Order: sequence, then C-alpha cells, then structure tokens
Amino acid sequence: MSDKQVFQEILEGIRSDLKHLKDLFSILLNKRRYDPIGIGKGDEVRDWIFDVFLDKLYETHAKVERLFGDFGIERDLPIWEIKKCAEDIALAGGMGYKSAPFEMFDELDSHIQDYDVIVEKSVGTIRKILHDQNWEPMKRVNLGDYILPRKRAKYVKAREELEKAKEAAKKGNWDEVHNHLRPAIDLSIKERFGFKKIHPMKTFLSEAKKYDFPLPSYTTIYHYFDEGSQRIHQGKRNTPLECREALNFVAKFIDRLDSIQVSEKEIEEFKGKSKSVG
Repeated sequence: MSDKQVFQEILEGIRSDLKHLKDLFSILLNKRRYDPIGIGKGDEVRDWIFDVFLDKLYETHAKVERLFGDFGIERDLPIWEIKKCAEDIALAGGMGYKSAPFEMFDELDSHIQDYDVIVEKSVGTIRKILHDQNWEPMKRVNLGDYILPRKRAKYVKAREELEKAKEAAKKGNWDEVHNHLRPAIDLSIKERFGFKKIHPMKTFLSEAKKYDFPLPSYTTIYHYFDEGSQRIHQGKRNTPLECREALNFVAKFIDRLDSIQVSEKEIEEFKGKSKSVG
C-alpha cells in the first residue's frame, strides 16, 4: 500500500468515526423528540450517553490527536465542550436527559459540527505538508495505531473477534478479516438478546425483518456475515477497501445494538415464532 493510500485509509477511518458520532447524537435527539428509537429510560439513558456516546467521542478524539501529533500540528478542538454538554444532558435536573431543554441539544450539535469542521480544515493543512515534503512524513506513521481503538466493556467476546479482524487488517492480512467479522456478528446478537444459538443466520435475519424484531440492519449485516462464510468455504478474497468498510459497518452494528429497546416478553414472543433461534 502506497503512502497516499495509507493516509487515505486513516482519513476515511476518522471520517467514518465522526459520522458515527453524529449518528449517535441523532439517535439521542430523536429519542428526546419522538421517543421512536429505544435507548432505555432513566439510568439506562444516562449510561448509554456515558458508555456509548462519550466512549465513541474519546475513541475518535484519540485518533484525531494522534493524526495531529504525527504531523506536528496543534488545533483547539472542542472536546471538553462536547463532553460537558453530553454529561449535562445525561444528568439534567437529576432526572435524566428527558428534562434537558432542546437548547442543550442544539449546543451539543454545534460543538460536534465545529469539531468536524476543524478536523477537515486540518486535513487540508496536512495534505499540503505531505505534498510539499513529497509524502516523506508518512514514513513515521503507523496505520495500526489508527485501526486498533481501545476495547469497550460490552459484547466482550464479539469485540475480541472484532479486534482480531482489526489486527489482521493492521498486518495487511486482508483475507483473514471476514473470518473474524462473522463470529463477531453472531456473538453480539446472541449476547444482546440472550440467544443460545442462531442457525441459519439468513433465516434469523429474514424472520427478524418479517416479525419487526428490531435490529440495526438486516440485509447489509447478512451480506457481511455471508462474506465471512464465502471466505471460509469458497476462498473468496476481499480488497482492503472492502475489508475497511466491513470493519466499520460491523463495529457500528454492534454499537447500535445498545440503542435498541426490546422487552423480555418481545424476545420470548419472537423465539416462539422463530425457527432459527433458541
């Protein structure tokens, strides 16, 4: 992979993380407005803000700081403003985010947008540095530092497989990436809903869609699950870009499982209808 391709991989990863952060904000805002996407109530919402939203913020900021450090630039990013706004929403009035006025959400959104703009402008500065110096600064950049964020506490087994996939990508073993994404998908769904088995996955996802069982994705997540199967059984090869897209999508899928509200009764009712889970 050329220096230019490595830089583009890093940039696409950071942009994807920032988009994901915006998506998480949208989930929270829509929950505040219409309550259509279940995050939970009370302490569950507070924990979601701290454990999912802010966790993604810190992960993304670590990558951005590393990028700036690798190229010796300094920027005043509104990380603490975003953190404070999110915490204030989570703890508003001691009653959880529902008591937070919409002005607090507007302020949080404004800081996130400012963060994004500063990053994009800084990327332009970095590109000029690279072209001026014939891409020589890329020699000190390690792609693996950007591919491997820290682990989260939830979905431990699934995230272990996700980390193995990222480790394979870090080493350039692109053929191995989907081998680990397949069990990451399977394990995360099992843990979220308490299923002991899912077989076959295609039938499960079809049933989930048919019976309106809430999942962040149906068709696309099966595509990546099936890609892993084809890699194992047919030796199908995937390009680095395809592997990067798959890694990002599966990571988002696992994160979004936390935003689903479904009762134990609904899970048991689905089990009664399903021929693929137990």
